[in-house]
Amino acid sequence: MNLTGKIALVTGASRGIDAATAIKLAEHGASVAVNYNNSEGKANIFDKAESEHMVNQVEQQLGKIDILVLNAGANFKMASFMEQTWEDIENNILREVKGSFWTIKAVLPSIIERKSGSIIIVSSGLSRKPGFGFSAHTTAKSALDGFAKALAF
Repeated sequence: MNLTGKIALVTGASRGIDAATAIKLAEHGASVAVNYNNSEGKANIFDKAESEHMVNQVEQQLGKIDILVLNAGANFKMASFMEQTWEDIENNILREVKGSFWTIKAVLPSIIERKSGSIIIVSSGLSRKPGFGFSAHTTAKSALDGFAKALAF
């Protein structure tokens, strides 16, 4: 796979799958920008203005984004359903979907204009096979899966 000349932005890339994804994209020739919770000058992707600013910075420094990998997720309360509040569920859904929404909104016009690009939304197997204590996370990731399907349509 040759990604020379391609520009990638990976959110949530401090560890795990997305850190490995950022490294692999670079190994295959892409210029890669990363954003994660503890990165210097990080953008809060749950905020419209900060997401737009992040995308603008990447485009000014590297060029138009060809590959967007979204993995920045919300912290969630691991507890049984009976211990969850509506606010626990609501906050998790809003943060999961909002982080992808604002970043995609900022990147998509250029992808549409160029008729080229990829958007990858990283979810969780828990959206398909829930586990005890993960009701907020499972619900939020299921919403994110639906959002991705709606965009692909």
